[in-house]
Amino acid sequence: MSSATAEKLSSVPVSLDLAAIKAKQHLAELFQGEAREIRTQRREFVFRYRSAAHWLEVFRTWYGPIHRAFQALPARARPALEHDLLVLLGEMNAAGDGTLAVPSAYLEAVIVRA
Repeated sequence: MSSATAEKLSSVPVSLDLAAIKAKQHLAELFQGEAREIRTQRREFVFRYRSAAHWLEVFRTWYGPIHRAFQALPARARPALEHDLLVLLGEMNAAGDGTLAVPSAYLEAVIVRA
């Protein structure tokens, strides 16, 4: 992995920190009296595919929300959605070798029963 790729992968937006705080507060409300401990940790996952076109093929075929979005559109509008997704993937792609590496942040939550 090149240093430029590593730098881009480590630049997932920090604006998720506020969302993480709110999510932890929401979990505390949901599990009030039922949880002895709630731990959260911001994590990162990198989606890796052979190419943006490969990602689109996999998600269009197997991932429900993307699959349904394409099915809901009239046939003449599907190429525009495909184009927009490929442009977005290109903007988010941290790989510089023709493959796809898109960093994604998520919040891991561990709840211990009271």
